[in-house]
Amino acid sequence: MTMKSFLLTCGVFCGGYVTNTAFDTALEAAESYFHVHPAAYKIDANGYVICSPERPKVTFAADSN
Repeated sequence: MTMKSFLLTCGVFCGGYVTNTAFDTALEAAESYFHVHPAAYKIDANGYVICSPERPKVTFAADSN
């Protein structure tokens, strides 16, 4: 590996880290300044909604008398 490619690789990774950190900090500052609340829906690792402010519509199965 040449010194040029090594420095380029380090620059890409360090630049990405700095950019993401700065973006996260700016986003947190904007949320606190504008009192923005994140979405009320929470999801699990698979993307399924695990809780919601909406109450589910309750339906009962037909009686099988």
